[in-house]
Amino acid sequence: MQETQCVATESGTELQGAGLSAVYDATLGAQRERRRTRATLLMLACVGVAVTLLWSFAMPNFRGPDEVQHIDIIFEMTENHSFTTSRDYKPHARALVVSDIAYNGDLSSLHALGTDVIPRNKRPAFTDTPDLRSGSNQLNQHPPLGWGTAVVGSEIVGIFSEPSDWAYDKYVLLLRFFNALHMGFVGPLIYVSVRRLKGPHAVALLAGLLPLAIPMATNISGMMSNDGMLLLVGAGFAYCVARVVTGDYKIRNNVGFGLVIAAALLTKAWGLLLLPTTAFVFGSQWWVDRRHRFEILLASFATGVTATVVGGWWWVRNVVVEGAVQPHHAAFRPVPEGFTPMSSWAWMRMASAWLTRRFWGWFGTFVDKVRLPLWLATLATVVALICVVFAFRRSTTAVRIFSIAGLGLFFVNSAEVLRQARALHLEHGGIQGIQGRYMFIALPMLAISSAFGAGYLARRWQRFLPLLGLVAAIVMQTLAFRAVLNKYWGPVGGSLRDQIWALRQWTAVGSLGAGFAVLLIAVCIAWCIWCCLPRREAQPAAV
Repeated sequence: MQETQCVATESGTELQGAGLSAVYDATLGAQRERRRTRATLLMLACVGVAVTLLWSFAMPNFRGPDEVQHIDIIFEMTENHSFTTSRDYKPHARALVVSDIAYNGDLSSLHALGTDVIPRNKRPAFTDTPDLRSGSNQLNQHPPLGWGTAVVGSEIVGIFSEPSDWAYDKYVLLLRFFNALHMGFVGPLIYVSVRRLKGPHAVALLAGLLPLAIPMATNISGMMSNDGMLLLVGAGFAYCVARVVTGDYKIRNNVGFGLVIAAALLTKAWGLLLLPTTAFVFGSQWWVDRRHRFEILLASFATGVTATVVGGWWWVRNVVVEGAVQPHHAAFRPVPEGFTPMSSWAWMRMASAWLTRRFWGWFGTFVDKVRLPLWLATLATVVALICVVFAFRRSTTAVRIFSIAGLGLFFVNSAEVLRQARALHLEHGGIQGIQGRYMFIALPMLAISSAFGAGYLARRWQRFLPLLGLVAAIVMQTLAFRAVLNKYWGPVGGSLRDQIWALRQWTAVGSLGAGFAVLLIAVCIAWCIWCCLPRREAQPAAV
């Protein structure tokens, strides 16, 4: 009897020891997972800002879309602490005057034709010129939050030194820096969204890197614009949708969801498209998750009320005061006499090609365009759509609802861009409303769906996906940088060395500052390469 008890006791001890070992291994694995997640999030943030800042240095001043007008809005909000929506608003002429001084009035040729470099200590400040007002600025039709980061950053810097008194290029670089900070949150938000949807680490890392494979996204975020904020709220929206489709119906969290939508509504009109997308998400959850229908109704109510009260008032005000959801302040010329619009088929072919190319890469102003090859943009689009389609194969219901919502947002957004551009063409003979950056609010959701599809296609080689995404980002960014260098820097047809030398001469910081910036960016990119190297997932310990 005693021997039997002894054996039982020893067996129980062995089982207890095995159980403790399993718990220890699980705890150790959870700690390693948390450390890996923190390191990945920090890496995505640093690399996102680093690549975007490269564009801040590489693009000449005032060459971003409407960058002069954006700087004027910053002037008005920081110096006069006001924001007017009046059609009669007259912008500051300082940015135009300084650009004329800096480039001898020849903005179309700029550096490529060998404009003489102005020494850094002789470059004028915006405040060196009279505060004259002339012309018009149609950007005040947008809500003010899109410039919020630059305004707050300028005010903080202004405590120590008035940035508008700096040389113009240093001030522009400062504004671009604050705008580039948005990209530091896009990749991490995409990563945690995929993890929330139960995607593996490799798929989540691939999704976080995909925005870097779209040069237009990093380019426009490195300029002074309100599109960087739009991209950020799109990433926040994707994370909130991921929480809802995985069963998060807490009122507190969905009030936060409403605040994200409100931020989009106070950034640009494209935020309005998030409202029907949100309704679809909650409606789908109400249909699928029948046990929690009451909680879903409360969550949707909290989201809708918060978004409407905090951000929707702007658009209600437009309808009441202006008589339109977004009144156009730009003075369009009437259609020329005898004007014959393009046929619907011919116009659609042209507009689709423009929209595709400008989504991936279209740098500069309307007059002075730098483009990626159409075949490259088309190939990238086809690959992305194939991956999105495969995201529906063997996916969870949550991933499918998420992907449908993202695709719907993207296509409705695209259709609205084309509709407005077609109306502009018919009524005024113009075609300038076709811009791929208008669709960037849907980019984070598309990146997540594409990564899930790629994960399905590469089921046995998923650990190689981040490295593949990094290679794609490097190739796309390299082609885009070369196109910009060839267009703007150094003599026409000059070598890469001449172009880099011209860029160094014109940049707002000296050789020491530029060298430090390049070193810091190189370290961030090397860190990214290290994190993307394929590694096998740790196997659970045997019990």
